[in-house]
Amino acid sequence: MFLMCVLQMVAKVSTLSSTRISQGIAMTKTKQMQIRLDPELKTKAEVVLSQLGLKPTEFIRMALRQLVMHNGLPFDARIPNPETIAALEEPTNTLRRFGSPEELFADLEERSYTG
Repeated sequence: MFLMCVLQMVAKVSTLSSTRISQGIAMTKTKQMQIRLDPELKTKAEVVLSQLGLKPTEFIRMALRQLVMHNGLPFDARIPNPETIAALEEPTNTLRRFGSPEELFADLEERSYTG
């Protein structure tokens, strides 16, 4: 019986040796990930993250969690087609300036009657 208890304790210790203990809770080991970045991008990102009170590692963990939660990118990563680009640019291309509020209202009134 004593030998059985010792063997069970050894088995538990060897199982825990492949994990780390954090605040009394057994956790699996972490894996390391390396990426190559443009130095300027890295510096700029670190500045922004610092202002947010985050370390790059924390941000990457957050981004990966969001990736998993959304089962894809957590933001729209599509290149707009020419029709969408034209629709986005249209308001900019048709902007008109008016010298006074009266000119603006006169133009609006004229458009409302001409449809």
